[in-house]
Formats: sequence, C-alpha cells, structure tokens
Amino acid sequence: PNRDLNVFLTASVVLGLALAFGFGYGHFLGWSERLEANRTESSLDETILIEQLKSENEELRMSINEAK
Repeated sequence: PNRDLNVFLTASVVLGLALAFGFGYGHFLGWSERLEANRTESSLDETILIEQLKSENEELRMSINEAK
C-alpha cells in the first residue's frame, strides 16, 4: 500500500464531494430566489388585475343604476 497515493486519492474524493455539494447547494439557493421573485411578481400582477376588475365592476353598477 502506497500511503501517499491513498492520502492523495482520499483528499481528491473529499474535495470532489465538497465541490459537488457546494455547486448543488448554490444552484438550489439560486433557483429558490428566482422562484420567490416570480411568485412576488405574479402576486403583484394579480393584485393589479383584481383592482382593475373592481373598478370595472363599479363602473358597470353605476351604468346600470343610471339606466334605471
């Protein structure tokens, strides 16, 4: 058994696993942030749409009341 080779191979495996874990965790955080931004944007768009529909609904009610 070559002790230097064993140490080198063990260190290489540990470094490789650490890099893989780091990249995976970084991608997870990046996608989580992007997903949250999309949810916030969707929520804002939905809020604007609801306000527009409320306004149109009120205008229709006033038009109906004026027609009576």
